[in-house]
Formats: sequence, structure tokens, C-alpha cells
Amino acid sequence: MRLMKSPGRLLAGVLTGALAASAVALSAAVWGTASAKPQGLQETASVVVASTVQRGLLREFLTVKDAGYFYTAYTPEAVAAVKKYHFHATGATFGYVDASKVEGTIALYRLHVVGRQAYIVTSDVSEKNKLLASHKFTLDGILGYIDAKPAKGTFAIWRLGKGPQPYWRLATTAQEKALVKKGWHLDGLVGFAFAKG
Repeated sequence: MRLMKSPGRLLAGVLTGALAASAVALSAAVWGTASAKPQGLQETASVVVASTVQRGLLREFLTVKDAGYFYTAYTPEAVAAVKKYHFHATGATFGYVDASKVEGTIALYRLHVVGRQAYIVTSDVSEKNKLLASHKFTLDGILGYIDAKPAKGTFAIWRLGKGPQPYWRLATTAQEKALVKKGWHLDGLVGFAFAKG
């Protein structure tokens, strides 16, 4: 058994294989989707995790050669994204996501574009299923859970898209307005992230 510290909380887990073998697999296991096949970073690891983590800060990264945006709420995955995969931390954060589903929350899915280091985030199960059925995306896992409706202590998260070979990113309401002025198109509301961890 190994204990890893997460911001102010402990995460207990049994790790088989190298910790850095798959940042995506670690995230999938921590956030309750250990069966998700990590296609985004193209490596695997066997991970069994028992977690007491309540919330993680959702962070944004730009992938290699600016191919797309990558999101994670799991600190070891964020570290691996920069150190191992050379993603660039943009410094943008989008509040906190719950590690497990509670009443009123919805899953935040991360899907990987086949053949590219590009990702799309959705909370819409129908959209997720449609994208997976197209065989142009694979499920990377669940980033966490956010509120489906506005509530005290939450704020809106939007998704925007851009380009002929599309890529997507998340934005707060203030960021969304600025990005639309720069040529991004608004895909819609994703949900409501938590202001505090």
C-alpha cells in the first residue's frame, strides 16, 4: 500500500507497474472509472485505488504542438502531463470537481480524439455516446462530478470549439466572452463547478 498526498487530503492506493506508466489510468481509477481504457496518452497501468479525496481542482493544459487542450483534476496526472508528455500548463483553472457522484451532480467525461493529442470534455451522456459511436473518439475517463444546476458556491463552465480540424476548450463565463471575440464558437453549458475544494 502506498499513500500519496493530494491537496490537504490523503489518497490510499495499491499501484502495480510504474506510477508514471499512465497518468490517464491513474485519473480514471481515482475518479471512479478504473475500467476506462486510457487512449489519450497511449500507455496503461494496473491501478487499484481506495480514495478519500473529496474534490480536485480542474486544470487546463495545451498539448504538444498546440494540438488541443487537456484537462485533469488529479495532481499526479497533471505532473505527468508536464514532465512526461511535455504538455504546457496554461494556468487556467475551472473550480473543483467532486471525486464521486452525489445527488444533483453529473459526470464530466473526457474523450480523446483518435490519432491526435486533442480532447473534448462533455457532461452530456447522449453526446458522449454519439461521439464514441462515431469511432473518432475514445473514452479517457471521468474527470469528476459537477452540479447540473446553479447552486450556492458554484459557477458556470462552458465549452467552446474552434478550427476546421476542431479542438475544444473549457471556459468560465468571463473567459467565454473573451474567447468568442477571438473566433471561438460556443458549444454550450457543461455544468457548474464548485468554487471551493
